[in-house]
Amino acid sequence: MDPLDFNETFFRKPVQEVIGLLKQYIDQCYPSNKHEAARQIRDGMFCSTTEGEDSDEKPCLRDVADFMAAVGPSPTPLAVGLIGAQKLTLLSGLPKQGKSLLGLDILDCVSAAEPVMQRFSLAAAAPVVYFAFEDGEHEVKERLLTRGITARSNFHTCCVSFDMSTSAGFDTFEELIDTLPQPPGLVVIDTFREAYRSIRDFNDAAQVGPALSPLRRWAHKNCAVILVVHSNKNSLATGISRVSGSNALVSSADAYIVLDDQKVLENGDLRWKLDVGGRGLKQAAYVIEMDTNTLHFRVLDKDEMRLAQAQTTSGARKDLHQAVARVVNEAGETTPAKIATAIGESYDFTKKLVREMELDGQISKTGRSEEKTAGAGRRACTYQLTQRGKELISDAALPIAIGPSTINSDDENDAP
Repeated sequence: MDPLDFNETFFRKPVQEVIGLLKQYIDQCYPSNKHEAARQIRDGMFCSTTEGEDSDEKPCLRDVADFMAAVGPSPTPLAVGLIGAQKLTLLSGLPKQGKSLLGLDILDCVSAAEPVMQRFSLAAAAPVVYFAFEDGEHEVKERLLTRGITARSNFHTCCVSFDMSTSAGFDTFEELIDTLPQPPGLVVIDTFREAYRSIRDFNDAAQVGPALSPLRRWAHKNCAVILVVHSNKNSLATGISRVSGSNALVSSADAYIVLDDQKVLENGDLRWKLDVGGRGLKQAAYVIEMDTNTLHFRVLDKDEMRLAQAQTTSGARKDLHQAVARVVNEAGETTPAKIATAIGESYDFTKKLVREMELDGQISKTGRSEEKTAGAGRRACTYQLTQRGKELISDAALPIAIGPSTINSDDENDAP
């Protein structure tokens, strides 16, 4: 029997096949000295191709100037602040809580050169590939139709799953990518468990690490890859700690995007907290919402985030509305700028409160004031309290000032 070649192809084989090959090798080559066999196998494993080595590139030492010249310029991030170029990113969330929909949103935006979630800018459109292994073809079709994706030559999908933890399966992945007319800028694999079916224990680093190494190396040489994974049920964990499975999964990735704390809004839309971080990315947290009618995501701005926090804090939203209602009630008719001064909040934040209360039927627009807002050249809208608004303040008398906001307004003179 020929000596075993402990390369990355060997370790992409299913675990049982690896064990069988090792037993066969020991029985045939070392029938009387199992200890020597173990030593040879151990040395073969640790002297085999290691992480980061290429078969066509020999190790060498360079001075810093030669190293910089050889590496060349760094690639432009795919989506600034969210997805690095040529990086493996984990997209994590609890089962059935939007991670596949967010992955589809990212694919759509990248292929159309639109800011991801209306926040993260792109340099240009890029071909994308969607390996939708978890959801059926009809489900994927309905989601594409809902988003308005009916014909786009740079958006490629595959719903027929294959096992990427085997040598043959990873070869299939590479061959499919090679058939594209242009190299992709982003590949999304949904999900890790469906794509790596030969892994028996996803908490076992000895299985997870070697299985994912080829994908990370491929991403580093070719394009950004997003691997959709599951979050654990530990509600006290945050950020990357929410990712379920072995630490080898986290270690194999360059970055993470974690969906958490799903909320269903009154209008049926969905809201999450989004944690982002990793190599080359600034760790950050956002609040995002998805329009359930269009499946489009967006990042909330600072004022919307504060309102969202108020809506999820007991009594906070009502306190804000009551403070505005008292000001309007005492004035009879007033403008958002005067309300902002009275309650000690920024103009931007107060405008959003006023709009929210108008939609709730607590205040109503009466017209425009005689005075023009400074710089805007327009007369500010005036508002009065409705019967519903009067009921809001009838139960308790609250102080007007509820504390200044830390949010700065760039357009304090704009009329709503």
